[in-house]
Amino acid sequence: MVAKSANDAHFYRLEFPTVTNYRLLCLVLACTLSMGCSKKPPKATSIAAEGKVFRTDGKPLPQLKIEFVPIPLNAMTRETWLPFAVTDESGRFTARGPDPTPGLIAAGKYKVTVKGFLPKDRGSVPAVYGDPLTTPFEIEVTGAEIPLEIK
Repeated sequence: MVAKSANDAHFYRLEFPTVTNYRLLCLVLACTLSMGCSKKPPKATSIAAEGKVFRTDGKPLPQLKIEFVPIPLNAMTRETWLPFAVTDESGRFTARGPDPTPGLIAAGKYKVTVKGFLPKDRGSVPAVYGDPLTTPFEIEVTGAEIPLEIK
């Protein structure tokens, strides 16, 4: 606000932004708001992960928890959601991941851990298979069936 004269200090004139300034302000505001909305995170390719867990003699292993730990292991964070599965009576499993469709997890390399799901089944698999650092199972999920043989 600007006074008309030194003698009339109680009269003020309001100054509004010019059209050019207004357009520039709108352009800057639109660019700022659109920056956060324009990029979506890339969606991981989801792929089927099904298989069977069995002993060397061919007998199926029911009620086991299978976890798929992404490789490299040091890339995991607290927010990493591990795909998992539980074997049925015939030893078959279908992995579940963050994708809402059962059987689909992100394509890639995984260490696979296998351990008893229920307390009574905890001793049915050697402990070496239950730790991502010691498990011999390292797979690449490509859509083919995943056979896991427990010795």
